[in-house]
Amino acid sequence: MAYIGKTPSQAVRQRYYYTASGSETSLSGADDNSKTLAFSDGEYVDVYLNGVSLVAGTDYNTNTANTIAGLSALAASDVVEIVVYDTFSVHSGTFNGPTTFNGNTTTTGNVTTTGNVTTTGDVTITGATAVTGSLAVDNISVNGNLISSTNTNGDIDIDPAGTGNVLLGNFEFDVDQTVGSGQDNYVLTYDNSTGHISLEATAAAGAVGGGSDEIFYENGQSVTTNYTITNGKNAMSAGPITINSGVTVTVGTGETWTVV
Repeated sequence: MAYIGKTPSQAVRQRYYYTASGSETSLSGADDNSKTLAFSDGEYVDVYLNGVSLVAGTDYNTNTANTIAGLSALAASDVVEIVVYDTFSVHSGTFNGPTTFNGNTTTTGNVTTTGNVTTTGDVTITGATAVTGSLAVDNISVNGNLISSTNTNGDIDIDPAGTGNVLLGNFEFDVDQTVGSGQDNYVLTYDNSTGHISLEATAAAGAVGGGSDEIFYENGQSVTTNYTITNGKNAMSAGPITINSGVTVTVGTGETWTVV
């Protein structure tokens, strides 16, 4: 786990103990436990003589690096305790290795990550969010009106897995259909009974022909999908017509389907 300041093996403060032999007015170097006195800022040093706190600047000074000076001459067997606090600032660099944040975390400015980011629970983002690479979420809620591509002329691809459909509001897009070259003139068709929008062949738009001729009405030769003649309408096809096995064409009462 990453830490701010020193790691637990070093602690966030150090204690040094010196037992006087007599007449010392300064202390430095190794203490009674062979720990070498070191500090980066005298403002973060406390000194005690036989358990009594000394006044910085009056009873001692830290003008010399890693030295407690200006002491009144110590008596033999006096014990001086020096407490040095580690100085640190809020981390602004790189976390290496797994890092766990418990509770709420607020960031101001940009957050850049390399690799995978896994979160459990809700993630709320206010403002623009740019994702380079894959973003996998169970559910996503957008509190706004715009999802856009930051790439010039970039596409936005919504691709459900397997046979899943894409739901937009009250409409469901049947997007697992295979699209081939034979479907150049297919259009999206809405089926009110199912709420599905799917790719279907265009209805005949009129006669066609070479150049400006309008002579031929063309239709397919095989019925591959169930179809019901529209209520109150008649239908006509140029035969022969083959109805594939398992496929049903329903002609209701009062309608006719003529194959010529």
